[in-house]
Amino acid sequence: MTEPGWHPDPLGEGHRERYFDGATWTTRTRQARDAEAAAGARGGGRLVAALAGVAILVVVVAGSGAPAGPP
Repeated sequence: MTEPGWHPDPLGEGHRERYFDGATWTTRTRQARDAEAAAGARGGGRLVAALAGVAILVVVVAGSGAPAGPP
């Protein structure tokens, strides 16, 4: 028997969970916890990659205008 609580949606609605009250599945759904965590991790990785790309671009542009050595 399934315990009351949030479970993967038996109706197959993507990365959703549906609440089981111990007798029946309710109409209450929510985003699955593991899907939220994965989305957060991916979003953070994109931000770091974007910032690293900007930093590299700044170094390359700033370095291209510097003199090669003493005159």
